[in-house]
Amino acid sequence: MAWQLKYKSLRADFFKFKVEFTGLVLVFGLCAALATGLSFLGRAGWLFELTTHFRPHYALVLLAIAIWCWVRRERATASVFALPGLVNLAILLPFFVQSPEAAPAGESRLRLLLINVGASNPRADLVRAVLRETKPDVVILQEITARWLNKLADLKYTFPHQLLADREDDFGMALLSRVPLTDPQIVYLGVAELPTLQARVPLGDETVLVTGTHPLPPTSPKSARRRNEQLQALADTLAGEPGLKIVLGDLNMTPWSPYYKRFLEQTGLADTALGQGLHATWPAHLGALGIPLDHCLASPELPVIERHVGPPVGSDHLPLLVELARDRSVSTIASPPVPNRRNQSK
Repeated sequence: MAWQLKYKSLRADFFKFKVEFTGLVLVFGLCAALATGLSFLGRAGWLFELTTHFRPHYALVLLAIAIWCWVRRERATASVFALPGLVNLAILLPFFVQSPEAAPAGESRLRLLLINVGASNPRADLVRAVLRETKPDVVILQEITARWLNKLADLKYTFPHQLLADREDDFGMALLSRVPLTDPQIVYLGVAELPTLQARVPLGDETVLVTGTHPLPPTSPKSARRRNEQLQALADTLAGEPGLKIVLGDLNMTPWSPYYKRFLEQTGLADTALGQGLHATWPAHLGALGIPLDHCLASPELPVIERHVGPPVGSDHLPLLVELARDRSVSTIASPPVPNRRNQSK
């Protein structure tokens, strides 16, 4: 009986012509709860998948409203919002509690930097500053145009080994490296035929296949389908490659997308964000309140030593820095040995 009275009171709040703060809060919370439910239907269609990308926001909103209702002694209403809030929180927990063990100090390490520079971004000076401060071994730059290559031309002295695929749209890319590249290639995957860069880099007495990719954003059912096709084609390509692997890129999806999870399952790669926290990279102006669109996925034999988001560079994305180490306690299919220097591409 008490619950029915509460329900009638809640329903009355929603349908009052006069807008009240309490009613707005409850409507906002119900929208977040509804979106939480729809997010479990991510494979059912394009719009359903879009709801998967905002789990941190759902958790924050729902739990905040639940606490607010609890303080107001509206316990039944609080439970309505607490339940979906806790569901989202449970899904987010692996990003905080599954921290990998640090590799021994003597292990070989690889420092990687991913920056979606923004094709129209004029602040090359900020990109240079991040490169100078982070000192990466390998860099993936995305949305690289001919103008960007001209502005960053002198990086050839710091990163003498380069693989370039500039375009005049948002899908040009560059792979820059301090260490030699073996078998560098530009491949075009899926119907969209956007460039994906691949090269092997040395790590101790082994090599690691580094891949940079940037599929279409899911702004329509067609572009979402082409994004998924590109990632499926990349997964098929990686399945035939032996040894250690790393994938870096603005994948235009978050870790909670069913297609992201499928890609991890098909490639056997691990999300380097697990145990490291939520590293939001887009949109840059929202900082930690954004969503993680830029990713580093790696073979399980490459535990994370360091992972964090860099400062703004004038783009709508924030940089992502990841340092990985070779864990000899985890077995892997042998990767190709480091070739003779005379055979390495530059």
